[in-house]
Amino acid sequence: MSTTFTKIIDGLDWTNVSFLDEIINAYDERAQAIPTSNIPYPIVAGTDIQNKYIWAGIQAWLETNCVNYVNHTLTLNGLTATDFAFTLTTWRAVAGLDSSGFRRATNWDPLTNVWTNLSDPMYTPAQGGGFGNMVAGDIIGPWIIDDLQKAFTALKWTFADAYNSTSNVRKGFENGVSYADCDTAYASGYNVFVNDAWSNTYGVIYVCYAEGYYMGGKYGFGAGRVRGAPKIDSIPVFCQHSTDFYLIPEKYGATFASDPAFPLQDGKLYFIESFAEALASSVTATIVGDTETVPLDVLNINCLNLGNIGVWCNLLVILKWDGSNGFTYNGQTP
Repeated sequence: MSTTFTKIIDGLDWTNVSFLDEIINAYDERAQAIPTSNIPYPIVAGTDIQNKYIWAGIQAWLETNCVNYVNHTLTLNGLTATDFAFTLTTWRAVAGLDSSGFRRATNWDPLTNVWTNLSDPMYTPAQGGGFGNMVAGDIIGPWIIDDLQKAFTALKWTFADAYNSTSNVRKGFENGVSYADCDTAYASGYNVFVNDAWSNTYGVIYVCYAEGYYMGGKYGFGAGRVRGAPKIDSIPVFCQHSTDFYLIPEKYGATFASDPAFPLQDGKLYFIESFAEALASSVTATIVGDTETVPLDVLNINCLNLGNIGVWCNLLVILKWDGSNGFTYNGQTP
């Protein structure tokens, strides 16, 4: 179950090892949630935490890898499929960081600024401070810890690809027969789909496609479907997570069109199924598109309405982590 970071308040020693332990634990978990990531600046017993490379390394990792996390403040269903992940700008905003980055301080005036709490003005521009990643000579103050707490807290969900785990996924598609009479051609293409068996010869998760054409004095019609059960493997198991599956629809053929019973929008995320928290390395969703309604019917392709239309879908999986530190910040969602 998620726990909050210890809030920096007057009277607490922010240099206590417990604060650093929380930051390192959050760092470790966020890195494990991204299979392609690692911790470039590991901190072990005996590490000199006054070395700027420790703090600058964590800050750099966050700014590089925030784009591998989902902006959890957005409503994903119906969102344009390219807009779900953080950018550096949106991550800073959601985390509550300054738009210019992490706070820095360079002037130390111990007579007026003991920098024991967040009220100290050491990091303000008036005191020679500014924003960016730590460099040699910067002061390590409580604002460093506070910014890192906020930064890690905003990283809650990751995203991944999935694949079609179902056998017998494909039906129809090729007709290859054309006729001078349109009604005869339509009946031929219609029956090819109806009489075809599902076969294991297609890899995407969902297709609904219909075609009617007139070429060289002859008509031809075809239709096809693909169904599938989305599955994701190799999920890191360092902590529990819940799992959401989405489709990413795109046009199949010349024009986007969707079965009215399955109202997809071109390029918009479409939620299909959610799974409760579990320590699971693999999750399989229910079959999508398991219907035999004829695409020529549902997409309205016929002798009066020729065309080459349909939809096919990629998959997106959202993993919502329940780690130890920073999935809520001071008891609140940022």
